[in-house]
Amino acid sequence: MSTERRTFTAAIEVERPELEARAAGDERIPIAISSEFPVERTDWTTGEHYLEVLDHTPAAIDLTRAARGLPLLLSHEQRDQYGVVENVRLGNDGRLRGEARFSRGVKAQEIRQDLLDGIRTSMSVGYTVGDQYVLETSDKGLPIRRMMKWQPLEVSTVPVPADPTVGVNRAAPSRVTTLPSARITHMENEQPEVEQTREQAFFSIANAAGLSINETYDAMAKYRTADAFGRACLERMADATQLSPPSPSSPSNYGARTSTGFFSDFTEAVLAPESAAAKAKTRSLSKELGISARGSLVPLVSRAMTMTGVGSGKEFSPVLQRDVVDLMRPRMVSTEFGARIESYAGGSISRPTITSDAAYAWLAENGSGIAASDLGTSAITMIPRAISTRTTHTAQSLRTSQPEIASQILEAHASRLAVGVDAAVLAGLGSANQPTGVLYNAGSNVVAMGTNGAVVTYGKLCELEQAIDLASAPMEGLGFVTTPQIRSRMRQTQDFPSAAAGRPLWNSDNTVLGHRAMTTTSMPANLTKGTSSGTCHSAILGDFTQIVIGYWAGLDVIVDPYTDAAKGLTHITTTMYVDVGVLQPTAFAVIRDLTLA
Repeated sequence: MSTERRTFTAAIEVERPELEARAAGDERIPIAISSEFPVERTDWTTGEHYLEVLDHTPAAIDLTRAARGLPLLLSHEQRDQYGVVENVRLGNDGRLRGEARFSRGVKAQEIRQDLLDGIRTSMSVGYTVGDQYVLETSDKGLPIRRMMKWQPLEVSTVPVPADPTVGVNRAAPSRVTTLPSARITHMENEQPEVEQTREQAFFSIANAAGLSINETYDAMAKYRTADAFGRACLERMADATQLSPPSPSSPSNYGARTSTGFFSDFTEAVLAPESAAAKAKTRSLSKELGISARGSLVPLVSRAMTMTGVGSGKEFSPVLQRDVVDLMRPRMVSTEFGARIESYAGGSISRPTITSDAAYAWLAENGSGIAASDLGTSAITMIPRAISTRTTHTAQSLRTSQPEIASQILEAHASRLAVGVDAAVLAGLGSANQPTGVLYNAGSNVVAMGTNGAVVTYGKLCELEQAIDLASAPMEGLGFVTTPQIRSRMRQTQDFPSAAAGRPLWNSDNTVLGHRAMTTTSMPANLTKGTSSGTCHSAILGDFTQIVIGYWAGLDVIVDPYTDAAKGLTHITTTMYVDVGVLQPTAFAVIRDLTLA
């Protein structure tokens, strides 16, 4: 089974014809456990309604547990077992069948007699499902999730089935539970409607706050009411909106944070690009974002931002949504140092900036006063620039590994797009369709090592810091980034070589001049200065909160099964529309001619 396990129920019914034809002395009761009858469910992490169908093929049903018999319970209560369901098998008619054998206990025999007398006409099977399913369409207008991996765990008696037809009946949904592999929660008898309402409320709040399934269930155990949970989430979300650099210990695993809704949309774009839902979503997003999509557009934000004014000091408040952040978080040095991520709609965006302060003067009593001075403002124009990545897959892998293949594709594409955007923030050329990054921004402070470049020294690092300080930029929270080779050189170079207690330029706590330091291969290591041709490295010190990474909030997914159809290959291309804005270039100091020797 896959990593995510969910417990539902499926009602069953006594097979009367087989009961009458059983062998003499055989007290077991034949039952039909399940079939492919669709039952309406709700995904509480996304609010999506869908029809669940359990695929009844030998490859789909895991009968490992059933080989020794399934426990026979009463209303899924695990404290007492009243028998066992034996000989669980897939019948020729596509139904799962078995024989219920009851214990000799008084209560067990009462239940057995109720079954024989037709008083207890329905039972229920508890089972887990994997995360492999195929999306299908139905005449009810709801998507069908055909579960391709599932495993029966136990059988219970229940009073109300969802489907009254013989041998099919899954129980009426009183509680749908989505759990990780470590937990299995069954239906409770006490106040099922109250419990369902509480669970729905908690999942609704958790989905809005971007919490995981584990966090949601931990919250249900911690908070008595959904109101208390909601207040805690609001406080957490309020703290999260502060523009502070993310914690160095923040998890960088993309898959763990991206919402189910976004993954579902991406899966649809990859595996069903011609579906009506995918096309409708693309048309709507294209109009909203002002982007002419080449494939299927996947939404990355809940709502877009708009500009209220340009050059007059009016700015808009960022509306951040977790999918945009999480898609581009892997391995991004710039966001680790505090670069801001914002999402836009429409065409180009102008960000107002202040270029000069108002003048001040000391006034004499009854003097001439102070002359008027204007606050100098300008604007940084950001336009949607396309960055793409492409992978090739066999048709067989797309058919047989869904939706896992969609998750792998997304993770691979997200990582490469993240690296590309980070490289643009640090060292975008401003040409060849790239944004202009910090290293080549005309306003960045440049510290030169020498005519032909030179090795790093303590003095030159101090010049970086001084240049930023002279520009009156904040000195708190600066970040230093360079290449891995320069870090190695700095670890072997002392700040004061002649001193007995000299320290390395790059300290063991990954700081340089007391500022947090990181490396990335996205920093150029092939620059030229004088006779040092193609061997110079680069470094940046600065306040990365002065960087805005703007996204036009749609991911363009192109699925091409035609170019190499004869080889059975499908090409998948994802494109994001991004630009980089350096709000205060003087908050950065750069070196472009570091050498290793």
